Amino acid sequence: MENSNIFAIFVLIVGIFYLYKIIRSYKNPEYLKKYIETSPKALIWRKKFGVEKAVTITRKYFLPLGFIVSIGLISYGAYLTAISMSLL
Repeated sequence: MENSNIFAIFVLIVGIFYLYKIIRSYKNPEYLKKYIETSPKALIWRKKFGVEKAVTITRKYFLPLGFIVSIGLISYGAYLTAISMSLL
C-alpha cells in the first residue's frame, strides 16, 4: 500500500517538474535556445537543422507534446493518489 502512494506522489512530482520546464521554455526563448545549444540530447537536431531551426521545431512540436505528456502524468498521479486515499 505504501509503495503505491510513493509511486503516485513521484509521478505527480515528475509531471509538475516537466510542466514547469515546458512553461519556462515557452515564456523565455533564451532559456530554450541555451538549452538546445548546450544539451547533448539536442545534438542531432543542432547538427541536422542548426540552432535557430531546432528552436523553432521544438517550440512548434516538442513543447506541446511535452505539455500533453506532463498533464497526463499529473492526471495519472492525482488519479493514483485518489485511489490510494479511498482504499485507506
